Amino acid sequence: PARQDFSLFAEKPLFVRFANHEVLLSAGIRANTLLGLSSEYAMSGKVYFDPRLNLKWTLPVFGTDNDWEIDFSAGIGWLSKFPTTAQLYPDAKYYDVVQLNYYHNNPDFRRINLRTYKWDNTNFDLTPARNRKWEVRLNLEHRGTEFSLTYFRERMNNAFRNISYYKLFPYINYDGTSINSSTLTAPPALEVLTSKQDTLINTFNQTGNGTRIYKQGVEFTFHTPRVNALKTRFTLTGAWLRTTNSTRMPTYDESTVLIGGEQLRYVGLYDWEDGSVRESFGTNVTADTYLQQIGMTLSLTAQCTWLTSSEPLWNSGVPISYVDKSGQSHPFTEADKGNAQLRQLVHLYSEGYFKATTVPFESAINLKASKKIGSHILLSLFVNRIAHIAPSYHRGSMLIRRSSNPYFGMEANLTF
Repeated sequence: PARQDFSLFAEKPLFVRFANHEVLLSAGIRANTLLGLSSEYAMSGKVYFDPRLNLKWTLPVFGTDNDWEIDFSAGIGWLSKFPTTAQLYPDAKYYDVVQLNYYHNNPDFRRINLRTYKWDNTNFDLTPARNRKWEVRLNLEHRGTEFSLTYFRERMNNAFRNISYYKLFPYINYDGTSINSSTLTAPPALEVLTSKQDTLINTFNQTGNGTRIYKQGVEFTFHTPRVNALKTRFTLTGAWLRTTNSTRMPTYDESTVLIGGEQLRYVGLYDWEDGSVRESFGTNVTADTYLQQIGMTLSLTAQCTWLTSSEPLWNSGVPISYVDKSGQSHPFTEADKGNAQLRQLVHLYSEGYFKATTVPFESAINLKASKKIGSHILLSLFVNRIAHIAPSYHRGSMLIRRSSNPYFGMEANLTF
């Protein structure tokens, strides 16, 4: 089906000046909708509004030569991310159940019988994933030296994810051992085979809203004026970021363990927070030298990763209930852990699984040289990881050794 996006936006800036202070206020709103959606969809005919507000306050210049400039900025806004076309209109699901798989040395006597199930995997309850972000920022400037510091937070409670569900598949289980292979003159007829009615229970996924993503971080930038004696300017940039991805909604899951050559008769329902917390801190220091007489720029950058860590969110691994082949739900009790089938539904984790994993310091040195040829061509040569510092470290009892090879390339920019 076709997809038609329609949106309108409006924005109004307001500038106010008083006592050498300057205030710029910008307010805006965007309206989004999807046209042509079937009335079955929860989004059909609905308009989603994304307001935004930005404020910048510039203080009067001060200092002996009025060479200090300071401004503060703040902003908040919402963003609605609509499902993709593939998420709105997924392919149909097909599932084959093998009712008989009989092998004979004579290919003419072999027979396989399948029962195929097909169903629509569309989630008509999909809604746009809605993100809210706010940030505050400080800017300082003094005689060509610039510094900025930004703190931000983002929150999304309904990001897209795979949501699980279970389905029952009744089928006829033909007993291949009841076939007398010595008397066959053709593939075995199903009507004369011993059989019984059985049911498979399996879990599947469809796109839904259910992931929570929380982000917060600090970004900073520091520029020096160009040092005339060296023709060089130094720039320091860095960022600290902490991201929490979590899912707190019931999830169906099946075990891949086979008992007696058959799948388990149950699927588990789990209701605990699943996800991880990731944290990182890195800096880049760049020294760029501009040689005006020969039209060349040299840039040397040290990329440093000071911290990288990841920690899974804790959960017990025990289901709150389970569903049998008849579709009946039962609470999972402590006694069920002694059942050969039901105990397979308990997720087991290795010792230390929920401990934070931290990767120590790592640094790389990169070089780039750019030469302007005429007025239309800029030719650049870069060599990354000329030097690489990555000490080995231990993860539990395991020694992790890190290595990297330098690589280089060229690029050309043509302007007319």
